[in-house]
Amino acid sequence: YDGECFDKRIEKREWDDPDADCEQYADAVCVSAPGGRLVRNEAPDIKVCKVNEPVHVYRLSDTVYTYDFGKNCTGWVQITVQGKAGDCVSITTAEQIFDDFSINTETNRQALNTDTYIIGSSNEETYEPGFTYHGFRYAQITLSAANVALKSVKQCHVHSAVERIGSFVCDNPDIQKIHEACVLTEENALLGLSLDCTQR
Repeated sequence: YDGECFDKRIEKREWDDPDADCEQYADAVCVSAPGGRLVRNEAPDIKVCKVNEPVHVYRLSDTVYTYDFGKNCTGWVQITVQGKAGDCVSITTAEQIFDDFSINTETNRQALNTDTYIIGSSNEETYEPGFTYHGFRYAQITLSAANVALKSVKQCHVHSAVERIGSFVCDNPDIQKIHEACVLTEENALLGLSLDCTQR
């Protein structure tokens, strides 16, 4: 839950190309088998099931913005940015905000919930983390320089891609909202197995 740091400047390109020059890589090493029995996962794949646009953006300064996605989801923030090589974009997620629209990370406890992206060139670049996920409604984005352009900010809702096999509709809006909250909670808590708190 701490997040990840990705430096685009040192990304190894073409590592998966069979014709690439692989002299920079060490040879594979034979190791003992881990034991046990390899079986396929019975659960549906974990994937991005929905992409949400922000419903509000709060400008805290020239380099700090808070994005409100309207609902608490498991997943991550996808950004498209443009700056110069070495510029940094930091994304910290949380479930709540303070009155000044800065994020309130108290429910994160000790989890950092921060993804850091270091821009690799002056071209437009898109980043989303590949080794972490968070539980959040809000994302506070801090830019290392005011001239870094945030072209797009989206919330990727990630969970086991289970199929909906039923629905519920009633004429009481409060009960309908409770039902929708229960469904969203179940989705957020299902990442291969049932979880408790997704933000910590």
